[in-house]
Amino acid sequence: MENGNGLIKGTGITNILNIVEQCAPFPYPVVIIGETGVGKNRLARAIHNYSKRDPYVHCIIASLNPNLVEAELFGHAKGSFTGAVTSEAGFFRQAGKGTLFLDELDSLEDYVQRRLLGVLDTGVMYPVGSTKPVDVSCRIIAAVHKPLDNLVHDSSFRSDLRYRLGCVEIEIPPLRNRGYEAIAELANYFLVEQINQLRTTHQMTIPDLSYTDAALQKLGSYSWPGNVRQLEMVVKSAIVRSVKEGEIDSDAIKFPNDHFDFEDISAIDRLSRTSLGLHGYLQKVESELIEAALEQSNGNRSRAAQLLGVNRTAFFKKLTKFKKRECPKP
Repeated sequence: MENGNGLIKGTGITNILNIVEQCAPFPYPVVIIGETGVGKNRLARAIHNYSKRDPYVHCIIASLNPNLVEAELFGHAKGSFTGAVTSEAGFFRQAGKGTLFLDELDSLEDYVQRRLLGVLDTGVMYPVGSTKPVDVSCRIIAAVHKPLDNLVHDSSFRSDLRYRLGCVEIEIPPLRNRGYEAIAELANYFLVEQINQLRTTHQMTIPDLSYTDAALQKLGSYSWPGNVRQLEMVVKSAIVRSVKEGEIDSDAIKFPNDHFDFEDISAIDRLSRTSLGLHGYLQKVESELIEAALEQSNGNRSRAAQLLGVNRTAFFKKLTKFKKRECPKP
């Protein structure tokens, strides 16, 4: 199974491969749960490959135009809205009888969740602006950042859709919880994968590389806030730094500054050095956190809310207040 070896190893996830093999042949929906970067897309593709369906269509919900989500998912007829100069199939029809991977489904607005529920219940959808029914035959795999019950509790996910989708739920733990051996195995997996790609796809002359013990220790002791995706980027960076050396040492392993650089003084001292007062100081910190989350998420507000651990509605309210403070009335 593609990406099965390595991604599905280590503490807490040794049973995932068995679950994948069991559920893959069935047409039932699967929900993959995990933090950003844990490998949800890779796992979804592994399920798809093992199911022998075709094609595999990846739809990132949070990246869709907020005003055209229904049209992009379910398609639309020509002239159904301003700018609809042609009809479009939409992601569901593109998937045909294959697999439709709905990534970041927890960012889907309630009214679209309600329509998705209807499609899953009936197996039929209506493109925007059309009265002609279209049969839906694709297998749905969805990815969310939190367990569905938690999302329902936060009022960000419909309970009826939760029960319709939750036939098979697979939770991928964060990389920091998988243990040293799993991190080392993944690092070696990405090393071999990248060297092969550089040689075959890019026709580069790359020597065989291996990690020193010090490099593996450094990888194994890191907290990995970006999970598997970050590990893959760190490995790529290490390859660039190590091609002439013939091995990857700890000096080639580089991590970004993932934490705020507070001065080594007490909170009271920091507060006393400002003229903002407690309320103003807290607003300043909150604004900095919002800015940092938006920067890390490339401006994606739903993803920024998830990074801060708040629901979208609360985050949008805070963002509105933040913008008002930035642009006071004359």
